[in-house]
Amino acid sequence: MTSRRMVVVTPCVVSVLVLLVVVGVPVGVQGAIFSDKGTEGTNINEAEAIDFLGRYDREAGQMCNKFMEASWNYNTNVTDFNKRVMLQQQMIWSDFHRTKWNEATNYAWKNFTTPTVRRMFSFLTVLGKAALPRDKLKELTGLLQEMKTTYSLAKICRYDPRLRRLPSGDYDYDAEFEADDDNQIGCIPNLPLEPHLTQMMANSRDPDELRYLWRAWREAAGKPIRQKYLRFVQLSNEAARLNGFSDAGEYWRSDYEIDGFREEVEELWQKLSPLYQQLHAYVRAKLVEKYGEEVVPRRGPIPAHLLGNMWAQTWTNILDMTIPYPGRTSVDVTNALRIQGYSPLAMFRLAEEFFTSLGLEPMPQTFWQQSMIQKPTDREVVCHASAWDFCNGRDYRIKQCTEVNMEHLVTTHHEMGHIQYDLLYRNQPFIFRDGANPGFHEAVGDVLALSASTPRHLQSVGLLGNVDDSYETDINFLFAMALDKIAFLPFGYLMDQKILHPNTSSSSNPNTSSSSNPNTCSSNPNTTSSSNPNTTSSNPNTSSSSNPNTTSSNPNTTSSNPNTTSSSNPNTTSSNPNTTSSNPNTSSSSNPNTTSSNPNTTSSNPNTSSSSNPNTTSSNPNTTSSNPNTSSSNPNTTSSNPNTCSSNPNNY
Repeated sequence: MTSRRMVVVTPCVVSVLVLLVVVGVPVGVQGAIFSDKGTEGTNINEAEAIDFLGRYDREAGQMCNKFMEASWNYNTNVTDFNKRVMLQQQMIWSDFHRTKWNEATNYAWKNFTTPTVRRMFSFLTVLGKAALPRDKLKELTGLLQEMKTTYSLAKICRYDPRLRRLPSGDYDYDAEFEADDDNQIGCIPNLPLEPHLTQMMANSRDPDELRYLWRAWREAAGKPIRQKYLRFVQLSNEAARLNGFSDAGEYWRSDYEIDGFREEVEELWQKLSPLYQQLHAYVRAKLVEKYGEEVVPRRGPIPAHLLGNMWAQTWTNILDMTIPYPGRTSVDVTNALRIQGYSPLAMFRLAEEFFTSLGLEPMPQTFWQQSMIQKPTDREVVCHASAWDFCNGRDYRIKQCTEVNMEHLVTTHHEMGHIQYDLLYRNQPFIFRDGANPGFHEAVGDVLALSASTPRHLQSVGLLGNVDDSYETDINFLFAMALDKIAFLPFGYLMDQKILHPNTSSSSNPNTSSSSNPNTCSSNPNTTSSSNPNTTSSNPNTSSSSNPNTTSSNPNTTSSNPNTTSSSNPNTTSSNPNTTSSNPNTSSSSNPNTTSSNPNTTSSNPNTSSSSNPNTTSSNPNTTSSNPNTSSSNPNTTSSNPNTCSSNPNNY
């Protein structure tokens, strides 16, 4: 939905922040507060300090590798035993950080003459989550894994109108039961998110089924983790304060090292929002043609469950219903991949050919021997796509439950883009083996994936026939890109609002208030929201980087905007025609050094709740909020890899 010793891609602000990312910290250097927060001592011997850094570099790589192996084993084979081993290794890794922090803080490093040495000490002397007392650190680590496991393994029953209903008329989503009368059928939950529910949300055109899937999955994935998440928020904020930050949101933002960060992001959004509003209005009109005004209001938000994605992050799966010029060349090469007999392995080989054609390295042999590129049939796994750096300069892998379609072809290029970035900085000191800032890895992956999805490139590899240069073909291509990238912008921006604007309440869309009811999904800041107490809200789909050194600057928080009004009617949608839903779908890379490369909710306001309904649950186990009282309406994101620790002791 990241760890750069496990890179999990964080999609939230990637599209909006790509310009900011480019002007951030130099490549190979992870952002962190340089001099204000790091602790220093009295030892002025710089030569001795350099010897210490050399020892740290050797030991950290070995410790990180052990943790990454344990984390990989759990993510590719979800068992209680593998979970215990992984948590044990994470505690060992955290103990190592604390030990090295104790040593590093003996030096008066802020006055050292070598900038690189000062830079490295600025990372080592901010302890991160390891600053918590051991019992709380163990609790925090366990909560992350419990939430991730619940989220990954949640299953629901197949949709059938005969499923039992509650007195309210809604389905009894979370009950496993036998039929108790002739008009009902029993429910046996057996459909996981990947690949079943993801495919159904993409392909079904039955609005009743889509609404059922949207609601039932949130009941199964979100409700069980609500209380765990609230505790996770409290512990995350406590850890941040122990490091000298006001809350977890301030800690995450510090990694960008950009003055006026909030203002720059807001300015970018203001420039892009008119394009988004036009896209939203056009898509809404097309969906009205398809489903009628009884399902899609002609004015107001688009029902989130109709946009082809469990989180309404990207809308590419409804391209067939909305394409401006049907019959012209389409960049969706799903049929061509299947007709030509592509397998997941062949898609990865095609991606490798793309990178080597640019003069970059082929994947190491261990990549092909150790990666998981298809979902196994004999065990439970965490399917969220991620790229993993095992901290030794040799072992790099991708974990992805690949399906043969256009979306996964792009994701394959994106994830391999993470590995290419890993390879390029593998000779840096361990503490610098990470993206330039928390969003940079995602920007690299996205730029490369976009290059590989152009009509000309797809034609050159035999997946598209003749590509004409007509106006209509160009518009179709640009529209397809807009469904992916532009639709995601308000969603991502809103998710970051609690980090970028800690004193404001947020709605599920940066510009609009949101409803926990799947029938409303507005990305316009001016819309009102519905507060249905019975709905759970979730929105997880960010990809993340598994880089152990990265922290997440993308928290997907949802909360309510104090300026918006809400309706107590669960079925109310916004009367503002400009609102829409947004959706990002990024893959992730796995880096152990990050705790969360994309926590999908954060609220810096201790009094805000993310849902207008106090009973709303979040289906995103990985999100963190700087507000301990806030629940997340985006269940999915968290760390690009919740199992990753930070190779940089400064990260959570």
